[in-house]
Amino acid sequence: MPRKQAYPDPQSWSFMVIYWHENQASITFHSDLDLSEGNQEIINSLNLVTLNQFLNMRGFNLKSFTLDDVPHPPEPQKRPPSQEEREEPVEAFVEAEIKALEEMVHGRPKKDDDARHEKDDTHEEGENPINSPTGKYLFPAPSDNGTVVLGFFHVEQSKTTYSMSTARSMNGSGGSSYGDEEVDHTRQLVDLINRNLDTLRQGKVPVVAAAPNWLSGSTGCVTHCPSIPPIPISAGSSCTPSAGLWPITLPELDDTMQGLTGDGVTVFVLDTMPEPDEIINAAASAGNNNLLLQTIVNQYVGGQTPPVKLQHQDLGKRLDDSTSSEQPESGEDLYGRSFVYPSQDHGLFITGIVRDLAPRATIEYIRALNDYGVGDNSGLVDELSYIQTRMGKNGDLHDKPVVINLSLGAIPSREELAELWFNADDSYQTEEFVRTLEDIELLQLGLHLVIQSLAELGAVIVASAGNDSNIPQWNSWAADPASRKGPRYPAAYPEVISVGAVDKHGRAAQYSNYPQLPPYHNGIATYGGGIPTPVPPVGPSGQVPPGDHGPDPRIMTTAIDVDGVIGVYTAPFYPALSRDDPPPQSYNASAQSYDWAYWSGTSFATPIISAVAARVLQLKSPAWPAQQRAAAVQKAITTPAGESALLTGGSPLPLQTDFGFGVRMLKACQCEEAQQDNIASVTEGVKQEV
Repeated sequence: MPRKQAYPDPQSWSFMVIYWHENQASITFHSDLDLSEGNQEIINSLNLVTLNQFLNMRGFNLKSFTLDDVPHPPEPQKRPPSQEEREEPVEAFVEAEIKALEEMVHGRPKKDDDARHEKDDTHEEGENPINSPTGKYLFPAPSDNGTVVLGFFHVEQSKTTYSMSTARSMNGSGGSSYGDEEVDHTRQLVDLINRNLDTLRQGKVPVVAAAPNWLSGSTGCVTHCPSIPPIPISAGSSCTPSAGLWPITLPELDDTMQGLTGDGVTVFVLDTMPEPDEIINAAASAGNNNLLLQTIVNQYVGGQTPPVKLQHQDLGKRLDDSTSSEQPESGEDLYGRSFVYPSQDHGLFITGIVRDLAPRATIEYIRALNDYGVGDNSGLVDELSYIQTRMGKNGDLHDKPVVINLSLGAIPSREELAELWFNADDSYQTEEFVRTLEDIELLQLGLHLVIQSLAELGAVIVASAGNDSNIPQWNSWAADPASRKGPRYPAAYPEVISVGAVDKHGRAAQYSNYPQLPPYHNGIATYGGGIPTPVPPVGPSGQVPPGDHGPDPRIMTTAIDVDGVIGVYTAPFYPALSRDDPPPQSYNASAQSYDWAYWSGTSFATPIISAVAARVLQLKSPAWPAQQRAAAVQKAITTPAGESALLTGGSPLPLQTDFGFGVRMLKACQCEEAQQDNIASVTEGVKQEV
């Protein structure tokens, strides 16, 4: 069976393009009950049995998620007990193992109020009742009484009683089947619910909208991947003024903002994550040649403050089964073509940028994407629910300043939704146009309500605009090389600060989506790097191009004119730069790269803005009520009045004219001695400014 690739590529016939999990749906409800009534009472008020009866009569059945479908702590490593352990009571040994796992691996001790995925002992073993709390997430309704509930379900067929002639065709992208595999019914079920909202509400089912369980990703594929593979810095390169570091500075900020560190602010990073032991081992190997990595590890396990808390977890059987062809994967090579490669360090790279620019912020780094940079909406909502609980009335982050960094895309952009969901067979019926516009809103409404709820609690959410505009000129199959797309969701939501990327010359990066589109004004641009020039293998006797980076140029593709953010990268190997390179399509970097790499994408521009948001919150959060913080920080970063008042000390940031639509650009500088051989005019010791 073809491998499942979460990104469209007309040349990749061996990959099956997917945008959502087959036979899984997300259904959003609004209960009149307040959160204080209790989770189970609220879930019971949704009348899910009635909803299922309605669907059963039309050929479908909903089945609740189980613990295998949601993020959860990794299984303990099995090992023979020591002699001392064998002499202890079994219960004591097991208790000690669980405690060690929770505190050292999972990243936080288990707390009484963290019962997201406790087994529901009120139901008999083997049952999977529709009212099970697993896979159902409750949020305070934004600016309203009651509770918003996002429920995630498996979709099954039932015996059809009524005609299904009103169900739309299954043709097009998304769920597909091969051979004797089960057909995907997601589109039919979602359309059935969204076309019968009034009927269901009259039947006392408080449903708001239905959507697939969209796949998400680290900014471009399915919805987001880095614009290029990571590339190691040259062996022995260093930033002379700051040995062991590649510091980023923000010269346009005034003296007050320059002196701020994010003290007292908690920054969440939801992304990929290497195994914690791999991070620790890499830090030991790099030593003082990578002081940023040393800081992260010392603040994770060494007791230094402020802490960096790592929460490595399994993401559910569909995302984390590396032995299955069903596991979704993503990636692009330097030519912009689909090319699967591991990207566990994507989130660590981002965490390092936050730590560099907000050195006194508490960082909570949570694994929310699999090792190939793919997640799903159920897992994302799971983590956002966890944050919401902690920001609630009885949580440890109640009324505390919080930033959430989302260097990922969770739902396709508006224009892509229209083509993907409604025009899969390249035909529109004119009379359906208005209905189509309404349905587009329903397909992304559930996540929007979650974002609004968190913003009401005071969370500042910063998200990548996306890398979907990455259509390099050397891709001859590109129909419109000049096109630039709008921001992905959640960056497209007006409550979110959306971040686009510029290259080292301050030009809009070729891959970057628009940070904002009218009528919204929630976008900003900063440095995310550009796209290097690929150099095909030169052969055994060929001439190696000056300033090349990457693998052996005689047998693999290398790159010149490298332009990328430099950050932490701990994997022992790097992916090939072209999918045409020979197996194993990876290579080892020099040990003297010391776990530093170049990487480009809106993913890496986003944490720069998250760190600025943390500085603004450090300065102003005591004066701002929680419900005003998200809007106030967005105004400070994305509007001329806010920038003049809080960032620069008197003048707005300059306009980024390539993006247009009033997008402004924050200049970022990084010591770039590693690029002295990329461009002939660049000499050792010169700083690159953007």
